[in-house]
Amino acid sequence: MKVLIAGPMPSDKNSGGVAVFTANLAKEISKNNDVLIVSKNKVSSSIPIISIWHIRKIKEFHPDIIISCLEYSFILSFFSISGKKVHILHGFPTFNAYSQIKFQLMHLIDKRINKKYDMLLANSKYTKYINESIFDLNVKNTFNIGLSDKELKEAEMSLNDFSKKENILYVGRLVKVKGVDLALKAFENLQLSNAQFDVVGYGPEESKLKAKYQLNKNIIFRGSCDHKKIDAFYKKAKVFISLNDAEPFGITYLEALVNGDFIIAPKIGGQVELLKKFPDRCILVDKDNIEGISKAIKIGLKSNLSPLSDNDIANFSYKNTWNEILKALN
Repeated sequence: MKVLIAGPMPSDKNSGGVAVFTANLAKEISKNNDVLIVSKNKVSSSIPIISIWHIRKIKEFHPDIIISCLEYSFILSFFSISGKKVHILHGFPTFNAYSQIKFQLMHLIDKRINKKYDMLLANSKYTKYINESIFDLNVKNTFNIGLSDKELKEAEMSLNDFSKKENILYVGRLVKVKGVDLALKAFENLQLSNAQFDVVGYGPEESKLKAKYQLNKNIIFRGSCDHKKIDAFYKKAKVFISLNDAEPFGITYLEALVNGDFIIAPKIGGQVELLKKFPDRCILVDKDNIEGISKAIKIGLKSNLSPLSDNDIANFSYKNTWNEILKALN
């Protein structure tokens, strides 16, 4: 079977969750199928990659299935290309992240894709609900995002080698919607002398947060880190916290889960579907209740979690992700 996958690819300038999804899904599908990646990112890959603007080459590939997302689906919708067309919804526009003009433009783009594509799939029930009820899109089903084979193997190898410290961790973009300031304020209110809060990531809120918490020596801003360093932070931390209640799915929660971190997350968001399966490993909080977040941090630091089982970890594979997409197609 020939499968065309269109989306961003991880690079020095683009390492977000959607790009990681594109690369990992392509790698999994290529194990048993002929795969062509279509992207605007020029990166090295063992799988053939061509530009989104090479429409002639895309047509000549004659795909049986097209899996695309973001503006890639919009661009491809203007051309007659063979194969079943699947648009992946990784999220939804909000006024916290988009201007009113861009918000309306995204809505119009999604309406066109909804009309031109055979199927829309969402990365969580939360994403599906909002796109259907607010944006009037026809979303057939949901699928679960996984972790790469390498990440799962590393998690399995470290099942009995947890050396957790009194560390709290945030990984992600430093933007207001993520609630990093709220998490840091809740941590600071506890006045813990032995605990450390590592903030991994960068973004428009970085300079403001550094200035606000510069006197607290237990809060360390790590900036942008490569995958190996981030993995080490996950393995070392006892508590992972991220407070975006507009999170479509939240891959960092899954990464924290397989690394044995106690998780603090909002009561609202796509991450709830995942975390409710592990009630002893998380606390869902009201992100505007600083006292409640502080209490959750204290509970997390006192936790003594056993590692996830081999079966739990195996369920978080891209093999499952691909099988769920195939099931929706049949």
